[in-house]
Amino acid sequence: MFTVNIISFFFIGSFVLVFIRDYLEEKELYKFLKFVLILLIIASIYNLLAGSFLLSGWEDPFINADAETLGRTGARRGGGLILLVIKFWPYFLIGWGGLNLYTIFFRGWSTHLK
Repeated sequence: MFTVNIISFFFIGSFVLVFIRDYLEEKELYKFLKFVLILLIIASIYNLLAGSFLLSGWEDPFINADAETLGRTGARRGGGLILLVIKFWPYFLIGWGGLNLYTIFFRGWSTHLK
């Protein structure tokens, strides 16, 4: 149920849907916005569930990495942020899904789609 391909599909899809949502809000296309918000709710709930599921068996992928390799990777532009996201992936999924649900219900859904 929570494979890498499906998690990546919903995670990347939620990023794309956020940009589409912002565009539709600017153009005031509310019929399409409702559809996009429903898709974003599904993707956010899936991200929350996948992150919660991964918490039970998540193992730090950098546990056996040497400090020199991590230092060189982190020194690249944006490398440190990528290392943090990989290290705390389940928490990042839960945070991203929760943030999307929060913005949907307190910004998008309640203000424009009554």
